[in-house]
Amino acid sequence: MAGHQPLFDGPSFDLGIEEDIENLSLLIVEDTLDKEVINHGISMNQMKETMSVFKEVFEMPNEYKQNMYANDDLKTCRKFTSSLRYETEKVHLWRDSLRHPSHPLDQWQHLWPENPITYRECVGDFSVKIKELGWRIMDLISEGLGLQRGYFDNDLTGSLITSINHYPPCP
Repeated sequence: MAGHQPLFDGPSFDLGIEEDIENLSLLIVEDTLDKEVINHGISMNQMKETMSVFKEVFEMPNEYKQNMYANDDLKTCRKFTSSLRYETEKVHLWRDSLRHPSHPLDQWQHLWPENPITYRECVGDFSVKIKELGWRIMDLISEGLGLQRGYFDNDLTGSLITSINHYPPCP
């Protein structure tokens, strides 16, 4: 990405450079993954748009958000405060979370929030990109371990859960 601004001050791997890809596949199993991955195929505009839609969800009126609260363990799209077991916690985290399955997309997307209007399309497109990136990174991990590409297919790449956290000011 031209003009890339790093998200944190530390090492990065550029998936647009073959040498970095080879180094990542070797180092990924020897080192901690405290590296930023750049040129991963998800545009800055798409990331900003998705973050904006996530922010809109948490800014919606309480009446709308009430329908998403996790009072039913069978709900697939759940919003909760602190954790899923707020009532029994001794210490609460001050956060709101929204969590839902995202892959396979056609199985879950219709259960996602209907508002904001752009949520399903925007987050769906983003989820597809994240899933593709996950497969690519898992292939690099496989190679770094001396395994063939696709070794972890289905075992570790069969599902995707979207989890969004929002940290409002403490009242």
